[in-house]
Amino acid sequence: ATVDNVATLRRHGLVVKAPATGRLTGRDSGPGRLPDPDEIAEFVDLLITVPECAAAMAQQDLAGKRVVISLGGTREAIDPVRYLGNSSSGRMGRAIAQVAAARGADVHV
Repeated sequence: ATVDNVATLRRHGLVVKAPATGRLTGRDSGPGRLPDPDEIAEFVDLLITVPECAAAMAQQDLAGKRVVISLGGTREAIDPVRYLGNSSSGRMGRAIAQVAAARGADVHV
């Protein structure tokens, strides 16, 4: 499904970082994993420096839009004793916020 979704986004003219390849759920493996956050941040940095991408962001296509971004680690209770959590640094959220702001969005983190 991930491969099909990426193909659909690209057909609509969007720039998409390819999913990472590796172990998925169960015994499945292949493309569909979330790339390492550092790879995604590097990809965003690269897009910002590519003249065509910079020109697209200069169009302010998000002007007048409000973007709310939650970043950093999470801790979600499963029950009174257990929780699911991660120790995310928030770097990806910051990169997304920077790009959204560059495209004219009113960004709230």
